[in-house]
Amino acid sequence: MKPVSTSDLVKVRLSYYSDVLDSDTVEYKNATVVDEANGVCRLASIPHYGAPVSLDDTIRTVQDPETGDLVYQSTLQDSGNSTVQIVILADTVVVEDLSAPFEELGCDTEKVNDQYFVMNIPATMEYAGIRDTLQDMEDAGAISYAEPWLAPGHQAEE
Repeated sequence: MKPVSTSDLVKVRLSYYSDVLDSDTVEYKNATVVDEANGVCRLASIPHYGAPVSLDDTIRTVQDPETGDLVYQSTLQDSGNSTVQIVILADTVVVEDLSAPFEELGCDTEKVNDQYFVMNIPATMEYAGIRDTLQDMEDAGAISYAEPWLAPGHQAEE
């Protein structure tokens, strides 16, 4: 496996159908190499549009012989993390202001653009309170959110 990037991170191509975009989607996400000989990597960034994986999942990849890309094949070990997508509806809300409180709680966030960011809910974190906060914000018309990938431990809290 040859890294696509020159840093300690490699890029992994994820191909899937995105409900958010309502189309087949390709995303390149950062990952760290765990076992180069077997194509095993750990995701180091949050998928944006609904991939069936989450931050810190251990995945198997293969190298595309035509492009050289590392391509996601399967999940070997689920991290237990969940991914939530947040779309900002209110013009007065700024992504950084909205994501900061969640980051203070221990959630990682990645800004996609000025109206959209994704959030990682760690496996060790209770999701029910975060969901209640998101639902309150949605009920107030400030955001809309989706849960494209909820780990089993977070689904139990529904």
